[in-house]
Amino acid sequence: MKITDKLLTIIKDGTSDWVLPAHFVYSFDKPQPVDPVRFLAALSMNESSGGIYRVPKYESGYGPGGTYYSKDMYAKWGAWACCSYSAFQIMYPTAVELGYTGNPVELQLKDEIAIIYVKKYFEKRVFAKTSKFITLGNAADAYNSGSFLDNNIPQKYVANMYMYYDELQLA
Repeated sequence: MKITDKLLTIIKDGTSDWVLPAHFVYSFDKPQPVDPVRFLAALSMNESSGGIYRVPKYESGYGPGGTYYSKDMYAKWGAWACCSYSAFQIMYPTAVELGYTGNPVELQLKDEIAIIYVKKYFEKRVFAKTSKFITLGNAADAYNSGSFLDNNIPQKYVANMYMYYDELQLA
């Protein structure tokens, strides 16, 4: 398994100064630190097959009638406001909540911009939630379902995250 060379470069550049918290570990059974490059590479494999299938994905929960629907954002961007983007498939509304001010197309086309908001997501919505141990599985759960503190655990997504993290070949 391998991510695209361009994406690997973006991940390496985007994580060169990113220090993950000491309480972010592989698992409770293996409390070793998580490598930031391998972590985001595995995330991209889970979301877009390492950047190969990096197409906008419409999420109905953000559209009209959906739980997370924003009338203002929809008025400005239409269905574009209801999609996830880039090799990391970050939701446009999530990126905006984390400070992104650009348009959805730019978020889709530039993984080097998307990675900034993916890192902010983990810093603000995962790592800051507790000082207790957070595992790779918790991080995957939070990214896919919105929180690792509930009982909505996407088992297959979490299992795939561990598989990609363990088996990825990084040049």
